[in-house]
Amino acid sequence: MLSATPFRRCVPSVVALLVSVVLAAACASRGQYIWIHQYAVDPTDSAQATVRAGDQLSVIVRQQAGMSGTFTVQADGRYTQPLVGHIAVAGRSPKEVERDIAVMLKGIVLNPVVSVSIGVPKPSFVTVVGEVGSPGKYEIVNGDGVLEVLVLARGLSEFAHHGRVFVLRAQPKRLRVRFDYDNLVQGDPASRAFLVRDGDVVVVE
Repeated sequence: MLSATPFRRCVPSVVALLVSVVLAAACASRGQYIWIHQYAVDPTDSAQATVRAGDQLSVIVRQQAGMSGTFTVQADGRYTQPLVGHIAVAGRSPKEVERDIAVMLKGIVLNPVVSVSIGVPKPSFVTVVGEVGSPGKYEIVNGDGVLEVLVLARGLSEFAHHGRVFVLRAQPKRLRVRFDYDNLVQGDPASRAFLVRDGDVVVVE
């Protein structure tokens, strides 16, 4: 059992946590799931930062001050680029967004050179429920996997079933992935390569 003390903040929210417990328990106890080894790697599963709704996006178009600035990514995953309009950026890396904007500016700007960075990233949180030392909502950093989240929650309880660790994900599509805790600890490549995302729920039965 892991006993490491969490270094990142656990955000208390009794009502939200109780709701998450009920929903997560209901989902994890029935319905379909896939084992982590059946999971098709998503191209966005990378330690590289990706743009999310709520982020502040810094866009610089060389020698075009009127097209440059800091823009907020809206709830629909888009922001408004001057002279171009709405651009979908959520889930894409800054480099990918740079290329998208440059393509859209062709015909408007001669040889556009674009630089994009995430100025103020929105904090990410994962909820951990079930047989862990300290259930709760935890702030995660880019590159965290299931094992790192379980460490934040003070590891598995003595009653936990090591073969019944689930990650529930709602976006961009509903997903329920099953893990074996012992495989995580032993460094199984597929298990360790899976990165948690903002809004994920980790359930330990």
